[in-house]
Amino acid sequence: MTPSYGLSLLIFLPLLGGVPVLAAHRRPQASRWIALAVSCLNLALIVALAWQGPAPQPGTVGTWWLTEERPWIETLGIEFDLGLDGISLVLILLTAFLVSLSILISWKQIKDKVASFHFSLLLMESSVIGLFLARDLFLFYLFWEVQIIPVFLLVGIWGHENRIRAALKFLSYTIAGSLFMLLAMITLYLWHGDRVGVYTFSIGQLMGTPLSPAEEAWLFAAFVLAMAIKIPLVPVHIWLPDAHTEAPIAGSVVLAGILLKTGTYGLLRIAIPLFPLAARAAGPFLLLLVPTYVS
Repeated sequence: MTPSYGLSLLIFLPLLGGVPVLAAHRRPQASRWIALAVSCLNLALIVALAWQGPAPQPGTVGTWWLTEERPWIETLGIEFDLGLDGISLVLILLTAFLVSLSILISWKQIKDKVASFHFSLLLMESSVIGLFLARDLFLFYLFWEVQIIPVFLLVGIWGHENRIRAALKFLSYTIAGSLFMLLAMITLYLWHGDRVGVYTFSIGQLMGTPLSPAEEAWLFAAFVLAMAIKIPLVPVHIWLPDAHTEAPIAGSVVLAGILLKTGTYGLLRIAIPLFPLAARAAGPFLLLLVPTYVS
């Protein structure tokens, strides 16, 4: 399959655009305009992609509209594997729009470290779009971890009076959950290689890993814990009120509009497809927890 480099462009354009934003740190107004131009350009590319209405590729199985597959770390079975479908298209469109909106609403509010602030927003855009497009579990985890950095900075540097405490609470919760998911991911990788004979992080191939009900339940629980923190679900939701209260306006937009979506997306795209039997058994329990934190 000939890869389409358009998906990589959507991921790395904001990150590359952050370089001139940082270079213009002595000119805050220029940093604002460059960041806005980069984010709006990425938004325009995504809108054009949505307007084009990509169709499923002939000869392929599934509903992927556009894919990009390239070898990366071949010795470990890691690929730079991206895919776009209707769900991910809506979410990357939302991400690019909210980052552009965040830049606009922060135009006069952010007066210190302006270039770093806008670079953090662009880094957030890159990492989240990558997360929504990743079809390789290692790649998904990489973007999952990177997105923590800009949120921590947005709350910890440009937040309000108790920003440090709120940022550290957010960081401790998310890293703890991510460690459980990392252990489960490595375990699944090793079990798949041992039982199937192929060591790979391809999400599509890992769905076929032979697992006992107990093994599936433990792995599913580890993935759900990491994603429950991002959704967030009770009782791992207590970082959210502090983060929202202390974050600047743009930080609250990013938290509510982007970050929380990554947890639900990971649950639907990664955890449930990988462990369907455990997900079916845990479904009623998870549904009881979803609406609790809203009130």
